[in-house]
Amino acid sequence: MPLVSRPGIRGADYPGIVPEPIVDQPVVDAATEPPHPARIPWRGISVALGIAFGLMVAALGVYAVTLQPLGGQVRRGYAIDPGQVVAGTNLTSPSVEAPSPQPPEPVPPGLRSWSVSNAGAGSVFALGAADCSDDVCPVLLRSSDDGTSWNAVQTFNNADTSSARGDFVPSVQPDRAITQTRFLDPQRGYVFGGDLWLTRDRGQTFSRMPHVGQTVLDVAVDAPRNTVAVLASDGCVQGTCTGPIYLSLIKPSDNSVSGVTASLVPTIAVSAGSLVLSHGKVFVQVSGSPTGPFDAYAVKGGALVPMKGPTACRGTGIGALTGVAGARGLYAVCAPVAAGDRTSYTVIRSDNDGGSWAVASVGALVLPAIGQVSLAAPDPSVLVAASGGPRGDVGFVPKGYAALVRSDNAGRTFSPPTTPPTSATGFDDVIATDDSRLYAIPRTTSGYWTSDDDATTWRYVDPAVEKR
Repeated sequence: MPLVSRPGIRGADYPGIVPEPIVDQPVVDAATEPPHPARIPWRGISVALGIAFGLMVAALGVYAVTLQPLGGQVRRGYAIDPGQVVAGTNLTSPSVEAPSPQPPEPVPPGLRSWSVSNAGAGSVFALGAADCSDDVCPVLLRSSDDGTSWNAVQTFNNADTSSARGDFVPSVQPDRAITQTRFLDPQRGYVFGGDLWLTRDRGQTFSRMPHVGQTVLDVAVDAPRNTVAVLASDGCVQGTCTGPIYLSLIKPSDNSVSGVTASLVPTIAVSAGSLVLSHGKVFVQVSGSPTGPFDAYAVKGGALVPMKGPTACRGTGIGALTGVAGARGLYAVCAPVAAGDRTSYTVIRSDNDGGSWAVASVGALVLPAIGQVSLAAPDPSVLVAASGGPRGDVGFVPKGYAALVRSDNAGRTFSPPTTPPTSATGFDDVIATDDSRLYAIPRTTSGYWTSDDDATTWRYVDPAVEKR
């Protein structure tokens, strides 16, 4: 399940899909915005009548929500009209204290890396967790020399980390969680979990972004097309969401996420949602399990349209999906076959944005049956697949198995890298950037692995011990 920046999207690539216009404004944090002066013109009995009327309206509102929990004309299993104003959005979310500007500091000891984003021009950002009083706090790290040296640039003391650590980490995080990062360039980027924050000064300061939906599920960025995609949902409690799924396309200059580009009310409780951006197209994956199988959707005419694999998938959902970095093309896996402590997959490929699929192999891809499956394609003929991480069935990589394998013939055969990355619990995610650099993130260790030769050899990077 890809959780990273991939080749992206722009409005011109989507006929009929136009996000609501958003007027650029200076970023104002809700916690520091001064209150507006107010006067109460009524006194005496007028105040009493007003209170009584307000209580009556509130009671009717509770009754209406009970009858229509999704609000308005939203019906379960149906799409929402693009641009429709929907109930339950987070555009008026309660104030949360913004982190103060912080000077760069040494990487805190004991840091555990959660997410990595290559911002280009030698800049790499990593979001992790470090001890913070009697808890842990998300910490954003920055490197300006491709990971040779690191500094901590921002600590989020008020984030909710209750579901972000431990042996099992839900994909759907609480509303105030910060667990992932995406950067467009060395200046502009986002951190998110259930919450969403933006920076335009290399992570020195952050401002909270009001957004459609209660909980942010994923964010994907495309710097060349100047576009950001945000996936969010309502009705999220304890790692699952029952409300509508909202896809919004915004510009990096926007200070809020208020338009709905496409939407769907799922027929299942959603435990995972992700975005894939591929050569000007956007795809959405949702699942009732943190590890899949997933239902994949393409955006067409303002709607999320289900994607179907070939007959070789035997009616199963697409288990993982990725775009080819810097080129047109999609890879996916389907039809898992469990055999003891490992699972084999059918690998499929599309050169027309999922309109049709060709079978690359059946059973050639074999991975340990732990965690989730992630794919990355740094080149049209190179595919990297991995399993593991703290999602779903947490376990250890069986002896003799590789949690990450590669194919250099477009998915027909797979083998371990010459110098493989290692992780006892496998990998939570693999990432391919437009310059063909690869990252493999265990999420259960202090560092991550990187490769610049199509996954043939890998090098471990530990920000806590790298040269500062």
